[in-house]
Amino acid sequence: MSSVIPPQHVIRPATEADRGDLRRFFAGLSAMSSFRRFFGGGFRATDPMLDILLRKGLSGGARVAAGPGGIVGHALWTPIRSRPGAAEVAFVVADDLQGTGLGTRLACAAVGDAARLGVEEIEFLVLADNEPANRLVQRQWPGAQRTVADGEVEYRVALGPAAVQAVELRRGLRPFARPAWQSRSA
Repeated sequence: MSSVIPPQHVIRPATEADRGDLRRFFAGLSAMSSFRRFFGGGFRATDPMLDILLRKGLSGGARVAAGPGGIVGHALWTPIRSRPGAAEVAFVVADDLQGTGLGTRLACAAVGDAARLGVEEIEFLVLADNEPANRLVQRQWPGAQRTVADGEVEYRVALGPAAVQAVELRRGLRPFARPAWQSRSA
C-alpha cells in the first residue's frame, strides 16, 4: 500500500450522476471492506440503498473520492433523529487505496460539511476489530468519547467552529458553501 494519496483523486460532493460509478465501486469492494462498512455480508447497492448513500431527498450529505477510473471512496453524514444536533459519519475506500490517507480525507470532509451546517456532535460506529478505522478516529479526534459494546466501538466527537477550521486546515480541504443535496432556495 502506498502512503500517499494519488494526486488524480479528488474529494467532492456526491451527485445523482455518481449512481452508476457508486454501484460499481461498492460491487468491487472485498467482502472484508464491505463487512466493515455495512456491519454485515452480502451488501448490494440497490437503487433504494443508493438513494440513501447519495442522500437523495434526505438530510445529511455525501462525498466521493473520484479519479480517472471512477469512484474510489465514499463518505456520508446523516442526522441522528433521536439526538438533535448530532450526526453519524461513515466512510469506505477501495481496497487498493486503503492506508493512503484517503479515508482520513473523506471522513474529515464529511465532518467538516456537517459542522458547517450546524451539527454539534459527530458519531462514528466502528467494528471493534476494524483496527484501521479505529486508529483513524483516535488519531484525528483524540478527545472523542469512546464506548465499547457488543463488538462495536462508538465514538462521539463534540464539534464547534474551531473544529471546522482545524479539519479544513489539517486536510487542505476546500469548503463549499452549500452541499449538492441542499436546494439553492433554502
